[in-house]
Amino acid sequence: MEYSIHDQFDHVPERLSGLVDLAYNLWWSWNAEARTLFKQLNNQAWKASVHNPVRMLREIPVEFLNRAAADPAYCHRYEIVMRRFRKYMSAAGTWFSEEYGERSPLPVAYFSAEYGLHHSLPIYAGGGSGSSPETT
Repeated sequence: MEYSIHDQFDHVPERLSGLVDLAYNLWWSWNAEARTLFKQLNNQAWKASVHNPVRMLREIPVEFLNRAAADPAYCHRYEIVMRRFRKYMSAAGTWFSEEYGERSPLPVAYFSAEYGLHHSLPIYAGGGSGSSPETT
């Protein structure tokens, strides 16, 4: 039996199943329209999750998901965002694909001791001065 991340989110309606893929891809963190999709499900749940879509989807009552799946305006916005997300994921039309389209995609890795992506994704790196609160 093949495992899918969607198995953990069986309460998400099939109509909105792309939200799970979106939540697990950092694209949402720099795309305001994607973040708005999560916020519009339930603003209070979005705030309670500290703007973390995975956490939000795990904790949001299914009624909010069902309501969104039945809302034509929400579904229209969802389709627009998901179409843009799929285009981004296909890498069609990117600078690299236009400049080096004949080459197969090469893996790129970037390593940094400290960086930030989104406030809901805290990353702590060692170093720095000062003492921890436990030792003061």
